[in-house]
Amino acid sequence: MDPTYRLCYVKDSWAWFTSLSLKQQWGSGWAKRPYEYNASPLGIPDGTDHRMVKVAFDGEFRQPCDGFDNSPYSVEQINAGAAAWLAPGIFADHNVVIPAGTTLADFVTLVEEAGGTVYFARIDSR
Repeated sequence: MDPTYRLCYVKDSWAWFTSLSLKQQWGSGWAKRPYEYNASPLGIPDGTDHRMVKVAFDGEFRQPCDGFDNSPYSVEQINAGAAAWLAPGIFADHNVVIPAGTTLADFVTLVEEAGGTVYFARIDSR
């Protein structure tokens, strides 16, 4: 697995990884709160040699919007470290936390460490 792919967005049981830095990567509504109602998956910056990887995963995790009617976060805030994309769920028997910027290889290791599974589906954006 290419170590340059970094976690930049999570929605439901899907995680997106970018070959760009988190500061370069964007998507529609990423500056708006609550992210879960305003943000959509990734945009592709013009003039970049950009690749995306999208994976499905399962496991006992909660996301930054869980427990809120309207979360206090935007994607930009989450990617800057205001919250982890994935943290132990209410009934979890693990303490795995997965923040923005986690490499794809580390994501797979961490999800498996938490008792979950990662399923691959590649997206080539250009």
